[in-house]
Amino acid sequence: MPLPKDILIKRIKNELKECKRHLRHHFVVSDPDFKKLPLEINVTLVDTPGPVWQDGKVIHKYTHKLRIIITEDYPYQTPIVRWKSKIF
Repeated sequence: MPLPKDILIKRIKNELKECKRHLRHHFVVSDPDFKKLPLEINVTLVDTPGPVWQDGKVIHKYTHKLRIIITEDYPYQTPIVRWKSKIF
């Protein structure tokens, strides 16, 4: 049984606020008013080393992008995370 929508939205807002407060990464929400679910959060990780295959060799990039999709069944269904930056 999912959370009531008002409680779910409040929880997501609080968790996102905590991420913004404690992390230096960038977060962009698909619906800033939180009226429509599923909700997509595009995240840009900054100053975060990660290997990338480029020109036949492994190099390190320090900026990466991912998308987090939060459904109406959160927190009972884990968010769907899709890596958007090129990796191996």
